[in-house]
Amino acid sequence: MDRLVWLALAALACGEAAAPADGPTPPPPDAPDDAPLAESDGLPPDLDACGPEQPCPDGTDCLRVIWLGGARRCLRRCADTQDCGLDEVCYHAVADPKYAVMANHCYLSICQSPLLACRLGAEIGLSAAQQRDGTCLPLDDQGAQQADDGGVSSGPIGQCLEGGTVIDDLPCDLHNRVRGGANCVQGSVCAGNPSTDNLGRCARLCDPLASPDPCAAAGRACFDASRGLTLRDPQTGQPFGQIHATWGYCRVGRRCAITVPGTCSPTQGCLPTNPVRSNGFCSDRGRGDRQVGQSCVPFGTVVPSQAERCQEALCDATDSDGGLDGICRAYCDPSHACAGAACVPYNWDEDGNLTQGFGICR
Repeated sequence: MDRLVWLALAALACGEAAAPADGPTPPPPDAPDDAPLAESDGLPPDLDACGPEQPCPDGTDCLRVIWLGGARRCLRRCADTQDCGLDEVCYHAVADPKYAVMANHCYLSICQSPLLACRLGAEIGLSAAQQRDGTCLPLDDQGAQQADDGGVSSGPIGQCLEGGTVIDDLPCDLHNRVRGGANCVQGSVCAGNPSTDNLGRCARLCDPLASPDPCAAAGRACFDASRGLTLRDPQTGQPFGQIHATWGYCRVGRRCAITVPGTCSPTQGCLPTNPVRSNGFCSDRGRGDRQVGQSCVPFGTVVPSQAERCQEALCDATDSDGGLDGICRAYCDPSHACAGAACVPYNWDEDGNLTQGFGICR
């Protein structure tokens, strides 16, 4: 695998959470804040990174994980997948010699069929009795470039999330997920705001690029919850690559394009839902009185009133702490150029991940 995929998988294994779907700050109640559970949320401490100065908990060993480029993780000992936690399998009696260092320890399962059914442990040849039904949630649309295969991509890569018994629209666990708990059935994800909610609701996964909308038959729309990760040089802080993973889930409402004003009802506006492309969702939070070029108050430490919000534009913070002062900037993408300005990416979240398929006119 190349460096980009190693880092994406390393972030997953370390339990790194994603930002809410509407952006970096917890949105108000009227926002489309159903951010699906980050696929890395709720991992137990025995999957943490480890080393000489980071010892592992009792009952675990600090071992190298082959598909993390040899990075070390704390792996719990096991004799069967039943000994492992949710979304994990036991690397027991695995024939492939490259996994020998992980033998008889629990770890995650990878997959290469985005949004489709998968079997945890199938990729390492576990016995059918130890495999479990799951759903392949994408981590990287492009997949790994192997150094020894002439640069041919191995295809998309994702994590096989273990399925549960909770059907769509019923409550599910967003935090402290455990095997046997309130987990969604195969093909669904637990949607909610991880920053504020303990429980979410199960929602059917969908491809936000599919046409017609795969959720329309159920009277819903595919909410684009795709992920984007910007990788930076640790010395300079400059971006050297980006990873994106395309997926969504069905929810009540109407989807829109943030670069095409006026596609929502008069009482709503279009808000971006992901850092990868200019797909959005109609929400009260997109309604505001300020027009492009006017001053505004960014969402952040305060929730601005309608009179302080932008109408289908981004309130771009102008003060150093990103607090109370901003200017309304129009959204742009390759098909919607800026007039007299440049279309530039902006920080999607507090981790400095940049937008990839669109930006703002600045």
